Amino acid sequence: MKNLQPAVFTWDGEVMRPTPVSLPLCMRQFVRGESYLLTAEEQRSAASHREFMALVHEAWTNLPERLEATFPTPDKLRYWCLIAEGFAHEKTILLQTRGDAQRVYEYLLEGPENTHAEINGNVVKVWTAKSQRYAAMHKQEFESAKEAVLERLAELIGVHPRELSKNAGRAA
Repeated sequence: MKNLQPAVFTWDGEVMRPTPVSLPLCMRQFVRGESYLLTAEEQRSAASHREFMALVHEAWTNLPERLEATFPTPDKLRYWCLIAEGFAHEKTILLQTRGDAQRVYEYLLEGPENTHAEINGNVVKVWTAKSQRYAAMHKQEFESAKEAVLERLAELIGVHPRELSKNAGRAA
């Protein structure tokens, strides 16, 4: 059986109906008349998601001056933290020559801000931060990522994680 992507459904009292956002995905991956096992997964709260994004922004506004160029946006900072904490997909690219590796590495530097690359000889390693969209990261993984990232952020700006939370609450 192929690997199915998660879709969001709404119970209408009689049937589970895909949400408008999930409908195109369901049309692609499900066959009319076939039976599928549906399991319920607790969704993370929108409040937790908003709090996390506010805390990342708060940390970003308090970065030491030496880190401002490294993290020009709150998202770049968040992606870096996710990768550093292991919430990423890793790929190793083995190339013929060091020059080829250098060209690939330089190309990757211009890529999306959710990636990080390192070069070692003719090998390039690429990390892509995991998506934190609701459908991509379930509640338990999100909460683990949130805790790890907030600890990393607090360390970067030199405060205790509780202090970061308290300051973000005042800023909101």
